[in-house]
Amino acid sequence: MEISKLVLSAVFVTGCFFIASCGVKGEKIVLDNGSFIEMVKIPDTDYSLCTTEIPQDFYKEITGENPSDNKGEKLPVEKVSWFDAVVFCNKLSMRYGKTPVYSVNGVTDPESWDYIPHKHRAIEEKIMWNKNADGFRLQTNEEFEYCYAAGKNQLWSGSDDPQQVAWTNANSNLKSHDVATLKPNAYGLYDMSGNVNEWTWVDRDDLNRPYGGGSYFEGADVCHPSARHYNYGSSQLKTTGFRIACKSVTE
Repeated sequence: MEISKLVLSAVFVTGCFFIASCGVKGEKIVLDNGSFIEMVKIPDTDYSLCTTEIPQDFYKEITGENPSDNKGEKLPVEKVSWFDAVVFCNKLSMRYGKTPVYSVNGVTDPESWDYIPHKHRAIEEKIMWNKNADGFRLQTNEEFEYCYAAGKNQLWSGSDDPQQVAWTNANSNLKSHDVATLKPNAYGLYDMSGNVNEWTWVDRDDLNRPYGGGSYFEGADVCHPSARHYNYGSSQLKTTGFRIACKSVTE
């Protein structure tokens, strides 16, 4: 069910205008600059997932910067490190009035982490995940695989034809494309295959972090959950962005 078909209520919370559905599907978060994302409840789970990779206009409104090489308001943000994505999650949670998920030495405010985003740096201290918090976070590898399949047995996320659902080196002209321009999967999620790879959460003691899903620069054969890669979490890759999850916004 599309959010436009639901009965809606609107609330303003600390710089975020959000439209919360009175039904059971999801929530649209609109920032001061008009940028937005939509969170959708994932069936048979207790969490919601962003329907798209985080777009550049939304990312910039939260962080004040856009590190992407290929610029465009609705293009997925890229050249963000795994640590940059964690910082974004907590900043969005704080702005939205939710409890931040991540902490460093017990502190949840990224401004106190001695970390400067977009500088190829790492957060040396261990990042902790408070699983009771209702704020925004990265999806896990297992969540990515579950949401990629979306309850279907299809070769790509939403279709057996990659060109219907995935920006790859076969149809992208080797550049990223606006989010939500191809067909979504059965859960209403776009670009789970292709466009940009997505960082995911893992609890590790070293600095390697996972990403995958394929990108505009790669062939359709690697646009699968099984094609996971690891790189330094401080890496800023022009083919890698992220999407976010949170505890279910509706029951």
